[in-house]
Amino acid sequence: MNKAFAALAVLYLFVLVLSLSGNTYALPEYGVRYGQSCQLCHYSVTGAGARTLYGAQFFSYTDLPANPLDFSEIGEINPMISDNLQAGFDFRTFYYAYDENNLEADQNSFLTMQGDIYLTWQPGDRTIVAFDKGLRNTFEAYVQTQALPGAMAAKMGRFMPNYGWRFTDHTAYVRQFTGFGGTQGVGGEEDGFEIGHFDERWELSAAVTNGPVAGPVDGNEGKAFTSRIAKRFHFSDMGLTLGGSYRYAEFGNGGAPNRRLAGAFYGVSLGKLTLLGEVDGILTDEAGSSTKSGYVATNLLRYDLKKGVAAHTSFDYYEPDLDLASGQFWRGRVGFDYTPYGYVTLTPILEYSSDPTYEGLSAQFHVRLWY
Repeated sequence: MNKAFAALAVLYLFVLVLSLSGNTYALPEYGVRYGQSCQLCHYSVTGAGARTLYGAQFFSYTDLPANPLDFSEIGEINPMISDNLQAGFDFRTFYYAYDENNLEADQNSFLTMQGDIYLTWQPGDRTIVAFDKGLRNTFEAYVQTQALPGAMAAKMGRFMPNYGWRFTDHTAYVRQFTGFGGTQGVGGEEDGFEIGHFDERWELSAAVTNGPVAGPVDGNEGKAFTSRIAKRFHFSDMGLTLGGSYRYAEFGNGGAPNRRLAGAFYGVSLGKLTLLGEVDGILTDEAGSSTKSGYVATNLLRYDLKKGVAAHTSFDYYEPDLDLASGQFWRGRVGFDYTPYGYVTLTPILEYSSDPTYEGLSAQFHVRLWY
């Protein structure tokens, strides 16, 4: 165990020294940085998933990496299978070593956190059919059209409803404890319909879905309503995004208790600094008892040291019952992203976690590939 920590510590210090030698971004950070909608780089108007040609070719290979391609070389990156069919993928795996204070033994392991294959068919200029097959039985499959007036877009099928910040870290507490993520990136996709308005300054969306269900067919009458609003501002060199989300999920027919979420999120960009945060209140109607209240928060600070290298730190907190006496979860992280080329990011992380079941330090090394 000590050798594993030593090796990861050496690697961590190597990237630290490398970074100090003088711009990378990750969803949703560069949406805040550029003051742009996620659909600039992604086909989905709500972000994540398959990339547009701009995102897959230009942005990934010129803006992100320490070693960008010349414009004359971009044409060699071609994700198009045919004139109307495009392929892509996201892959993320990491090694971690835990030194946990209140467990019988330390841990170290490899874990593949994400493996998504994308196929996007464009039957028209403003309509797509998207397929996203992920790990562990997760998938998205939907039709999206922007052939509506007033910068409107509609989506139908299986997708993740638009709520808060969709952090790339699936384990961020505001994803994990609201049901839109998890320790292995599992969860959040639901069947239903979503419609919204998306332009350079305003985003407003609403979705009606089945909510989380145990099998492929929804066996109850309960539905979930999810809404989100966001506004982007610019003040000289500063970019600001403010927004809020609401969700009500009823499970019906004697299923799990109803759940309500309401929260606010923000993003600030100034120079090389980007700060994002979200806080959500959680109300759960426990069967045979009073409503249980809690809240969860995630904050992320990112600093671009030089092109292709960024330092970041984050803090997560979860209070399940508002008594402030016991049961709290919290986590602090510090790490670096190094993107040498336009398809790979290497991320060493040191993390300290504390919750009622374990408390301790972990060293992690993440490898992310995309196309």
